[in-house]
Amino acid sequence: MRVRRGVPAGGRWNRRGAIAAMAALLITAVMMLGAVAIDYGRMQYFRAQLRTAADAAAHSGAVVMSRTASTDGVPDSARSMGLRELVNGQSPIVDLVDIKLGDWDDINHTLDTIAPIDGYDAVKVTARYNGTFLLANRLFGTTGGQLKVTAIAWTEGSVVDTRCLKPWAFPYAALLGTIGQDPANDAYNLTPDDIAEIATNTADNPIKISLGGSDAGNIYWEGGDYAGQNVHQYTPGNFGHLDLDPSPGSRYEDEIAGCAENNVSVGGGLNVLDASTGGAVGQTIHGVETLCQEHGSYVADPPDAGHNADFDCAVPLKVAIYANASGTGTGTSYVTKYIGGVILSGYRHNGWLYAYFTGFQTSGSVSSAPGPVERVILVH
Repeated sequence: MRVRRGVPAGGRWNRRGAIAAMAALLITAVMMLGAVAIDYGRMQYFRAQLRTAADAAAHSGAVVMSRTASTDGVPDSARSMGLRELVNGQSPIVDLVDIKLGDWDDINHTLDTIAPIDGYDAVKVTARYNGTFLLANRLFGTTGGQLKVTAIAWTEGSVVDTRCLKPWAFPYAALLGTIGQDPANDAYNLTPDDIAEIATNTADNPIKISLGGSDAGNIYWEGGDYAGQNVHQYTPGNFGHLDLDPSPGSRYEDEIAGCAENNVSVGGGLNVLDASTGGAVGQTIHGVETLCQEHGSYVADPPDAGHNADFDCAVPLKVAIYANASGTGTGTSYVTKYIGGVILSGYRHNGWLYAYFTGFQTSGSVSSAPGPVERVILVH
């Protein structure tokens, strides 16, 4: 009698059932992992969109606070700007209760919204996005979560504590050249990123202003070359010496060492400044030398060479940045686009003045009194 060996029929069905159950579990696990991977990518994408909305809202509110020196209208401006930025094709949630005003402590990186001792100088915005955007929600019938992003904009992030306004006009074209923008496009307005790039580029390679010789009045820059041009490119428009003090007997040289009297307005309209008369080259050299000596940063080489020496400075100033100029010589008129925060870094006896830019004021009036040039920056 032959004995048939093998797995009983019931055992084969048990094995098939186990394999089917394992396959179902494996497919479910793979689907879950796939959903998690896709959801993670979608969440990061939507979070980036939400970050843009929060940043824009905080920045808008801080700009209003900075320009008006008041908290009036700040929350409304912030909320309005935040709602313009879409997340997954929808406006995010930006509630007024989630817009906080406070005093930013840049040392400890904290925002005091309860009782700011020094007043309000920052805006905090929390933006949210709700939605069943997760695949896991749809696959397993769960409810969607909420994305939340917070941004803080500070009105005093790049304050340049300047001495006072000086009777100098720098061409906007030179600054555009340092960031790769068309030097002739004076209609272009600087972005916060542009300002940061200008500060970096000109600190590494200061703007050069020729005060004498065949290059008299020309401006040159290094780095950030436009359209592949070489360094030291000539830019349209020249360094200008301004007549900012209308009082009788005023001298351009004295305004460099001291303070100019004129108020200069920027933003919202054109401010036309006229050139000064007199020997600008010699007066510029003498005025800068006096300025450096008075602020303790004068280094002459050789020490007894007088006005024929090299001397270094680190003096913060405010100067006019002009978009275009008309006329020639002492009949030149300059149209102001910005007030620039400048660090005067020195003069070389071969006729070159050096400076680099640290910030810009785009609105309001600038008087002769020492004060800050500031812009809003995102600190969180």
